[in-house]
Amino acid sequence: MAVLKRKARIVTYRVSGEEYDVLTRSCLRSGARSLAEFSRIAIFDKVAALSAPSLGLNRDLSTLGKALAELNCALREASSRINRLLGPVDTGPARDQPVWVATARDPSEPEASEASAVPYTREKD
Repeated sequence: MAVLKRKARIVTYRVSGEEYDVLTRSCLRSGARSLAEFSRIAIFDKVAALSAPSLGLNRDLSTLGKALAELNCALREASSRINRLLGPVDTGPARDQPVWVATARDPSEPEASEASAVPYTREKD
């Protein structure tokens, strides 16, 4: 991508070795062309956030709600893809449904029947 407007000013700042490693990893993950571009974008995102009018808690809750809705959508999509790949997963009986547990029997007694099975209901957490 060609640079349309040449940058004329230089801003220099120092970082520790650990901070530099974090910056370079983040830069690579973001897809920025350079550390300078990555830093410039991050700085101006912060400037825009600071200069935007603060709407308080209402705005924060709205933003959080939107983010949670997006996350919910992404999780449903991922779940759908997993189900298509692996097929539906049997999660077992519901917590309030009885689970039939076979009881130990005396070997001298005749073969166990259905009547010797005992229902066990899981306790709710």
